Amino acid sequence: MNQFVNMERDFKILVGEPHYITIEENNSVSYTKEQVTEVVQYWIEKATDKGVLHLHFVVSPKSPNYTHYEEMFQYLQFQHQKSCVMVLKDLSDVTEVEVPFTLKTIDEVGEDAFKTIWLESMQDSLNTKETLSIDQLLYAFQTEIGGRWNEHCLVAFQGENPVGVILPHIEPGTVEEGRLFYLGIVPNMRGKRYGTMLHEKALYILKEIGASYYVGSTDEMNDAMKRVFSNNNCIQLGKIEKYTRVIRKG
Repeated sequence: MNQFVNMERDFKILVGEPHYITIEENNSVSYTKEQVTEVVQYWIEKATDKGVLHLHFVVSPKSPNYTHYEEMFQYLQFQHQKSCVMVLKDLSDVTEVEVPFTLKTIDEVGEDAFKTIWLESMQDSLNTKETLSIDQLLYAFQTEIGGRWNEHCLVAFQGENPVGVILPHIEPGTVEEGRLFYLGIVPNMRGKRYGTMLHEKALYILKEIGASYYVGSTDEMNDAMKRVFSNNNCIQLGKIEKYTRVIRKG
């Protein structure tokens, strides 16, 4: 790797082996076309060596290197997977709120029930269709988060009826960045502002586990989730583009 390319400083690496590696550029450093080529080819080789299914790159159109990335992705047979909006929220003023449901962990409801409710919350989603199965997603979350991952897999219930799922966590490689691996509402509970309430509850949980700020994203066409962000006073940062290359077929 070129000595002027600082992977730790300039990129965030998310490893969900054996399913994916995701590279997020932080947009702060300008690279030459040759350096961008080197970065992309380096991660293709790494992903191939590790035998993962997919290699993802997440890049903002505001990046000084975006044109170089576009050229490389086309040349190296990456597919444009989706466009997303990114949001930010300072959690310093977030307080606990009353919600009309209770939360239970995956250990309390059982892994099979958790996966069933999670899968149900994905039905008719406005997000781009997920490429991984529910088992692969859960395993990837375990790999990303590591020990005590199960404490971050939560189901919301209203009485005995499932409302949705949230997976709040501190972003790997950071100390204070809160993220949601997933948030979803089951179809028969939609249209009741439960998405906003569950998201607000998740923000408080993130603060409780040590996050000082929250970074969220959703597909550009997902107006429902964008309304949730707006309802909870998140600040829109701009767009990001996600490109994917299939490394091997699962």
